[in-house]
Amino acid sequence: MTTLHIRQPHRLPPTQVRGRIEHLAQALRSQWDMDYHWEGDRLLFRRSGAEGYIEVGENYVDFSLTLGLLLRPMKGRIEESVRRQLAQELGHSQTTT
Repeated sequence: MTTLHIRQPHRLPPTQVRGRIEHLAQALRSQWDMDYHWEGDRLLFRRSGAEGYIEVGENYVDFSLTLGLLLRPMKGRIEESVRRQLAQELGHSQTTT
């Protein structure tokens, strides 16, 4: 198993961040065929060979994804896509690991 973790800072109100993460989750569902649901401030998602979460904090969003053996070679492509989409949704140009 390979885990990808990204922390994206933000300065948005919690309801706005949650709406933007919902938008990101819909994009992930379209791109990667992932199912998702909310549990409190954590959006859990899963598909065959991958599972993870997006946690909405007061001034950050944590993205964590565990990839199974078959998806491991796609880690770089997935990471690049998620970083770009998080930055776009939350209005920042940089993310931290």
